[in-house]
Amino acid sequence: MSRRGLLGLALLALAASGCASIRSAISSAPGAPAPSVPRVLNASVPTADQLAAPHRARAAQLEDQGQLRQAVDAWITALAFAPDHQPSRRALKHLRERIDREITEHLRSGWRDLADDRAVAARRQFMAALALDPDSHAAQEALRALPTAPTGPPVLEPKATAVSVRSNIAAPEPSARRRDGEDTEKPEVLYAAAKAHLAAKRDDEAYRALARLARVSPGYKDAAVLIRELHLRLVQQRYQEGVRLFREELIEAAIEKWRSVLELEPGHDNARRSIEQAEKILRTLAVQTRH
Repeated sequence: MSRRGLLGLALLALAASGCASIRSAISSAPGAPAPSVPRVLNASVPTADQLAAPHRARAAQLEDQGQLRQAVDAWITALAFAPDHQPSRRALKHLRERIDREITEHLRSGWRDLADDRAVAARRQFMAALALDPDSHAAQEALRALPTAPTGPPVLEPKATAVSVRSNIAAPEPSARRRDGEDTEKPEVLYAAAKAHLAAKRDDEAYRALARLARVSPGYKDAAVLIRELHLRLVQQRYQEGVRLFREELIEAAIEKWRSVLELEPGHDNARRSIEQAEKILRTLAVQTRH
């Protein structure tokens, strides 16, 4: 088990033993009443399998979605908790073999396309291989072998045309009044606006209105529930949109979208890892272009 997993189990055990010591000290004090101990203190320490189970489920889900590199990370985490779990070891081995097969197939297809003077198609295949493993020397060398100015449309979206989504949608907005004198910062006005945006599927605008409502009148009606559900939906939508852009080789736009995920949820590990992977690919492409 990893140091982190052992530390977690040790802390749980320490907490349980500490509670036991407190109970013993109280019961031994002269004239002390019998302590009332919550049942939760008697809960058993989670096993290694219980700690690893959610990571195994996540790994299988990611693999089904085609997010193979993220699935590898999830299997590795599961094995850190339960290193002797043979099904997890076999699953990780098969997944790595699948990645190797797909990289090999992309490279073969790319070289065939290049031999047939289809440089743009070859580039797409080599990029797909690099996306599966940004450290693949074979994919990097294949990209360097491409003509410096392949014919056809560019596969990378220019930075100047990439849509920026870095602005925080929950940023405070100045108070305003409508022409008819109605205060747009009134809770009922903000709530009605948020409902209208939700009905029209304008999630970003709805989130802004609900964020302002939370500042003006915390606890207004079901606003807290609405903003929590909308937050989860926006995070998922933005992450998946980044994946779509990445698959379409609009790498810079994908990075921007994943950064907008981190603005909503700074602890989103998949978005952070996706940005690191995409930036590594851009660096490889920059080296290939210079050569």
